[in-house]
Amino acid sequence: MADASPIQTSFNGGIFSPLLEGHIDAPRRGTSYSDSTNLIALKQGPLVRRGGTVKVFEEKLLANSRTKLIDFIFNDEQAYILAFSKNNLRVYRNDSVVFETTFDQTVTNITATSPPRVTVASAAAYTGNRFAVLTGLSEAIELNNVEFRAQNISGTEFDMVEGDGSTALAAPAVAETSSTGLAQTVFPLAIPYALDSDLFDSDNLFRIDIVQSNDVMYLAHPDFAVRVIARTADDAWTIVKLRFDNGPFQTQNFSDIIFYVANVSPRVWNINVASGDQVVINAATQANPVQVTTATDHGLSSSDKIFIKDVVGMTELNDKSFNVTVVDPTNVTLQDVTTDVNVNGTGFTAYTSDGTLEKSVLVVVVSDTLDAASGGDANDLGTATESNRLIRIQYAVGDDEFWRWGRITKYINAVEFEVTIDDDAKDLIAIPAGTTEWALGAYSDTTGYPTVNTIHEGRLAFGATTDEQRSVDLSAIAGFNPVSTDFIPSDEAGIVRPDDAIRVTIGGGSANPIKWIESIS
Repeated sequence: MADASPIQTSFNGGIFSPLLEGHIDAPRRGTSYSDSTNLIALKQGPLVRRGGTVKVFEEKLLANSRTKLIDFIFNDEQAYILAFSKNNLRVYRNDSVVFETTFDQTVTNITATSPPRVTVASAAAYTGNRFAVLTGLSEAIELNNVEFRAQNISGTEFDMVEGDGSTALAAPAVAETSSTGLAQTVFPLAIPYALDSDLFDSDNLFRIDIVQSNDVMYLAHPDFAVRVIARTADDAWTIVKLRFDNGPFQTQNFSDIIFYVANVSPRVWNINVASGDQVVINAATQANPVQVTTATDHGLSSSDKIFIKDVVGMTELNDKSFNVTVVDPTNVTLQDVTTDVNVNGTGFTAYTSDGTLEKSVLVVVVSDTLDAASGGDANDLGTATESNRLIRIQYAVGDDEFWRWGRITKYINAVEFEVTIDDDAKDLIAIPAGTTEWALGAYSDTTGYPTVNTIHEGRLAFGATTDEQRSVDLSAIAGFNPVSTDFIPSDEAGIVRPDDAIRVTIGGGSANPIKWIESIS
């Protein structure tokens, strides 16, 4: 039988499976094909050769570092490629890396030595270990478009070394004596991801989830607070931590754990945390250390922490936390909760009556604070703890109950901390009776940070922290900008309004964590 070679005029059916080879009447069989290399089928029918690549710049990476390219498209005329590598982000546009044009300098001389020594008008522009490039050289042409770092900077001269900051570049064949060359610095944008493992997981997958809104890009990473990249010009980019206001919060406390609150100043509250299981005190000694006697078995162990309140007479013990050493089932001695030094009660007022103690509870750690002296709030490059932890507390004024939120600003000890209430709060008063109505911020060093994010119907959405891998938080409608985002869950009375933030936890089905989220109509 003669071979048949029918003309095929369209290939938009794509590549078909070998299992269809005998199915000659399958739909789209006439426009399909078995395989192709370096060809792309267009929807109009023809096959065209795939697009190629062109080298526009050589990335001089640090050791054990890789690069991930992400597109940043504002519109058809303003499009960029962002190159993420450890500690560093570069911007590309129109087949070129973006330079800091304010630092452009004419090259007047380059020595034929290793490392080559370059002369410009002022070498000070290349301090700070910046990456730079030479272009337009007419004699030392081997150095054109070679990325380097400037070292041994002095006056108008510097040495050219490799990206590692120490290896000397090879000498050019001849020196450069003309003034045709230009020295330019690569626009630097430092990022907090200092390790290659911060950028890529063990499967070589990029760990940062990205969503863009106009000139702003939000970066979600499980180990870092959310960052925001914003563009105002080709060579004007910033990266900052996104500030979360009024949430999101973890599930509201429904246990007996109680916050005892006292005013430090109009907008600063001191908070001691206790279990809510009170034991009555019936004696306290004016001794060193103070010994407290309880009416019933206290149930404590040595080194436990307690909170004491409502003592009559020896009021120096009231509204404070202490470490304890157990003497017997109804007696403990007191130590300072921070230093563990015995509490000297020889100068205290004599105990008269009443008072309760209850075991303290750890809910906050050092890394939850903002205060630099207590562990530090990370700057935008993540050089300290990442936490910027929020807290929400309900308290009563007469018959009315109000919610207030703030940030943990000082870690005093394991069971005591300070909170600075937000600027919009009003009617601030202490809560000496305590409250069990509270919630901690969902994102922190201890709970992890969002793994995924997107924008959906005017809400910025984050989800899948280390502690809550199946929860998603959506901001208040239109409640985000390049600096902050509003996750207000309700009004101050606790009434949820249509535009308020939303928190969803996926129930049922498998226990697999959320891996991605996408906005769909």
